[in-house]
Amino acid sequence: MSESEQELFGGPLRYDLGWSTHEYAFEGQTLRSTLRAFPGMVAGTLRLAARADRRALWTVGAAEVGQGVAAAVGLVLVNQVLGALLGVGEVADRLYGA
Repeated sequence: MSESEQELFGGPLRYDLGWSTHEYAFEGQTLRSTLRAFPGMVAGTLRLAARADRRALWTVGAAEVGQGVAAAVGLVLVNQVLGALLGVGEVADRLYGA
């Protein structure tokens, strides 16, 4: 809190409107309490999404799994290419091997 806030307003400036009542709720959160609450938040989100549109939930889930598999395959391929490029031997041989 700055001196001007204390002098002009008697304390720190905080909004007192309905839309900002939860704005500072995170100040009391610890990492442990956040990690403990996380599974419940995910479960609630999934229940809400399933009630809204179960087919869209499964579609998004399948797309995310597919994206993860594609990213893993891409990383393995990049790893193989870099292994061939940075391996032992002549530069030309390594480039042809990649």
